[in-house]
Amino acid sequence: MTANGTINKLSPDGTVSHVEGYDYPFEWFYDGDKANGLGIEKNGAGAYFLIQKRSDHQVRIVHYSNGKWTGTDRIDSDQWGLLNGTYIAGGVQPSTGDYYFGGYEEVTDQWTRRTHLHFRVWRMPNGYLEAKWIQDVGYIDVGEKIDNGDGNGDLAFDDAGNMFVVRSSSTSGLTQIFSATAAALAADSGSKYRIPANTTKADRISNNKAVNGIAFDAEGKLYLSDQNNAGTYDPVSFNQISPKINKSTLGTDVNDQETIDTESTDLASCGSPATFILKKNIVKRQNANDQFKLSVSYDPAGGEIASVQTTGGANGVQKEVIGIFPVLVNTDFSFSESAANGANLSNYSSSWSCTQNGSKTPFAQGNGASGTVRIPQQSSVVVECTFTNAPLSGSVAWDKTASNAPSQLLPGSEWSLTGPGGTTLAVKDCTSAGQCAGTNDADPAPGKFLVENLPLGDYSLAETLAPKNYKKATSVWSVKITSAQRAARVIGVSNDPLEATLTMTKKALAVDGSPLPNSRADWELTAAAQDGSTVVGGTQVTWDDGTVDNPWTVTVPPGEDTGTVTISEGAAEGWENKAISCTSADGSPLAVTPTGNPGEGTITLSPGANVACEFTNQRKPGTLTWTKTDASTAKELPGSSWTIKGTGAGAAGVTVTDCVEIGKCQGGIADSDPAPGKFKVTNLPWDNYTVTEAAPPSGYVLDTTARPARISSTSLAVDLGTITNTRATGTVSWKKVDGDSNEALAGSEWTLTGPSFPAATVITDCDSGDCKAKAGGATYYDADPTPGSFQVEGIPADGAALELTESKAPAGYRLDKKPKAFSITVGSDGAVVNHVFNDPFPNYKGPVPALPLTGGMGADFFYLGGLGLGLTAIIALVVRQSRRRRA
Repeated sequence: MTANGTINKLSPDGTVSHVEGYDYPFEWFYDGDKANGLGIEKNGAGAYFLIQKRSDHQVRIVHYSNGKWTGTDRIDSDQWGLLNGTYIAGGVQPSTGDYYFGGYEEVTDQWTRRTHLHFRVWRMPNGYLEAKWIQDVGYIDVGEKIDNGDGNGDLAFDDAGNMFVVRSSSTSGLTQIFSATAAALAADSGSKYRIPANTTKADRISNNKAVNGIAFDAEGKLYLSDQNNAGTYDPVSFNQISPKINKSTLGTDVNDQETIDTESTDLASCGSPATFILKKNIVKRQNANDQFKLSVSYDPAGGEIASVQTTGGANGVQKEVIGIFPVLVNTDFSFSESAANGANLSNYSSSWSCTQNGSKTPFAQGNGASGTVRIPQQSSVVVECTFTNAPLSGSVAWDKTASNAPSQLLPGSEWSLTGPGGTTLAVKDCTSAGQCAGTNDADPAPGKFLVENLPLGDYSLAETLAPKNYKKATSVWSVKITSAQRAARVIGVSNDPLEATLTMTKKALAVDGSPLPNSRADWELTAAAQDGSTVVGGTQVTWDDGTVDNPWTVTVPPGEDTGTVTISEGAAEGWENKAISCTSADGSPLAVTPTGNPGEGTITLSPGANVACEFTNQRKPGTLTWTKTDASTAKELPGSSWTIKGTGAGAAGVTVTDCVEIGKCQGGIADSDPAPGKFKVTNLPWDNYTVTEAAPPSGYVLDTTARPARISSTSLAVDLGTITNTRATGTVSWKKVDGDSNEALAGSEWTLTGPSFPAATVITDCDSGDCKAKAGGATYYDADPTPGSFQVEGIPADGAALELTESKAPAGYRLDKKPKAFSITVGSDGAVVNHVFNDPFPNYKGPVPALPLTGGMGADFFYLGGLGLGLTAIIALVVRQSRRRRA
């Protein structure tokens, strides 16, 4: 483009020709107006340029599309906050069609106080040709001003929207290209936004001529123009590729198509160059302050053409890049990296890869801190190379084992692995292949750990969750990963089994079930392992309160969830185990399985359980036995009762009565033997007792002897043996008199009947002398030698119903056949109550038999004699009474 708006086409072979669309309104140009900022739309569909006058900062933006020109009104740059200077650049972003334009302004750096050039950029959205739609994109700081001629140039885009800005000095001809990525242009906007940009080495293109136009073709050739010439160059080295074309060829009047002497102001194309960019991907910094310097070299340019150093602490692709640069296809670029800010490349693995046109598959790659890539022979190819650095990684491995079984791996533990900078990694045991994601354990074997991709440095390993049934380890293991030792291993990582705690106590009960707190000492309690469990505590002896010195600890078999323990107590004579009860820590009952042995059972414990067991023992009751017999016959005697009294505090006597019928014996402390005369008293507490007869068998003398009996652990069954009673006997006495005279009558005989007497027991009146001797060994006889008086001794005082019947009357008297009932008893005071018939038994004379007259004295003689005697007695009585009265 020339200053008067003429647009010509320059072919690769140097041919110059007119283009369509040069018939813009001539009135757009006033005196002093110049055209600049040419931009060609994608595929040549249209074009933009601007018309400006320096003197009044007026600018018009015009657009060619669909065969016609349109344009804005003249825009006052000062009014709209645009450039306070000359617009020297313009271009179309191919993907959006937006028109970008701008120019340089001088700015004093606030720190160095030196003058910098800022390339200011504005954007007019495609199709919006009004001043109000113009947007301030930002600025590129191209550095300090070189000389007074500095500040010319142009801009161009590639198809991806990356912008390339030429900076050139008319004084020195020094030229360089700045590139800003599409992402950088889109990141922000506004006059204060500094657009991140890269540049290659500057070079002198021409003397005393500033480059004012830039364009590219698809092979990456750079087209540069100044006001007189246009030529093709290597975009990196600025080496000229083809001869320059002079303005005499370029300057053509659009009206008469004659060559005129006018300057070239701009250059544009719709070609997208091949490009190159070098990025840095830091997977992770070994140290937070580690930085890296990137460098790109190009031999035709004399070596290094650009470098950059990373900043900050972010991981991933860094914001610092080299490029994006326009490059020639089929050229080689070398790149390298070095450590900065204290970083050490030996602690990193370095690799590089290059892709083209956004492909994920590299077309070139390698390991190390340097590489070379050839730009493919492909139109508009986009080459992106990336250095990837990851800290040299190592691994930490360990095995989790049981301290009591070193060869046994324990699954299920979790860990905290703390590394450099205090970073902490949670590690969970992976126990199955294909299930390790998210565990940070790469070894699927249960109990085996492998943590990979760890940066070099010092690590500490601490357990956060122990394997099931094991105590959490309290140790912290240290390990170091170095470049020389990248596979670190921790040894001796074991866990102690989680023990169950068992306490056992003793409870003692009396025979009646009441507590015996003073009988809890000196009992042996034992816990013994079963099924491979381990028990520590063995046999312990209880103290006065029923406790032992230490609880038992139980370790279940390795790999098991529970263990079985046999708990038992030592046998104690006289005691009976009534119960073994166990409870868990929460108070819930724990089953005790009897083994069949007294005072022994098994319990099942889980690791960590806290179990309390109590052995309850009760004194066995004592038993007293004895037999009550007749002292003379040894016959067992029923009916006695007894008092059993202990000597313990508060002990009361208990009366026990002979049980004589099956099914009628009482419970408790009573006779439980239904055999008459046999006693068996059970349920007796341990004590010293006295056994005393309270009531003898009927008819027997009370035995007041207090017999001692001791019931104890070693003497639970006490037999008092046979206890005899002497029969209690009494007497029966009566008298025989004449019923008329009340005179004693001798010579009668009597029959005694009843249970106490043998059959046909006859008592004959003893009227004198030794009655016992006269009895001739009879058991029962008249012991009273007085005629007519009877006393029969030795009759059982058992209250039996007895009878006395006269069997022979005295001579001359009638027989009294009426039975006389009596009994001999024992009174409440224990004394025999003899039976005395207070009234004598009378007999009356029988009739006198008639005697025949045979010559002897007849009966009349006896009658008369008797009458005489009677009269004599009467007379004597009268005389006696008369004498008494006189006296």
